[in-house]
Amino acid sequence: MIRRDYLIKLVQELSAVLLRIISLKNRREFAAALHEIDCALERYLGLAPREALPENLDHVLDLCSREGGPMSDSLKLLADIFYEQSEVLRLQENNAAHRRPQILALGLYLEGVRTGFVSLDLLQRIDELVQQLGDVSLPAPILRRLFRYLEERGLYATAEDALYEWLDLNDPDALKEGLAFYDRLLKRPDEDLVHGDLPRCEVEDGRNRLLERQAASTP
Repeated sequence: MIRRDYLIKLVQELSAVLLRIISLKNRREFAAALHEIDCALERYLGLAPREALPENLDHVLDLCSREGGPMSDSLKLLADIFYEQSEVLRLQENNAAHRRPQILALGLYLEGVRTGFVSLDLLQRIDELVQQLGDVSLPAPILRRLFRYLEERGLYATAEDALYEWLDLNDPDALKEGLAFYDRLLKRPDEDLVHGDLPRCEVEDGRNRLLERQAASTP
């Protein structure tokens, strides 16, 4: 009961932080909004600004899990906070910096979907970010989640594109996950594969290419 009350209070406080950030952004008090975000991350997660990087997504999720696990409402609120941070930096025309929290927000939203938090607004936000980040190189923790998300949405050709971006990073998990992906698709009806823009012949070709890559990397 004590822990439940604490988590409810945490969500309430993060909601209040988010509202303050949005208010400051709308009043164009950008420095104050960014300061509010840094203070919130430090206070509620013990996350220093220098650690809030997309490649550190798994670390950020570990910090979230201390407060009730990644399925909690606090995860969605944290993603919203990083999204707003990106928007503030964009409005400041800080193109070099606004992508980092944008990518991190995408990773957190994808984790939210994976762990069971799904809403139409959340799916629309993910699709919006994926489109905005179409020409941006994503780190492995984000690509791993994006690849799985796209497969679950039935967007098989787009999932394959994410898989090959992931493979290009030489993450050892990507090859194993890719072979499992093709094996799952080969069990699906032809109409599902065509609907996902990846017909069976292309699935078989992709699987063979990964098997060749696996053989080439085996001593």
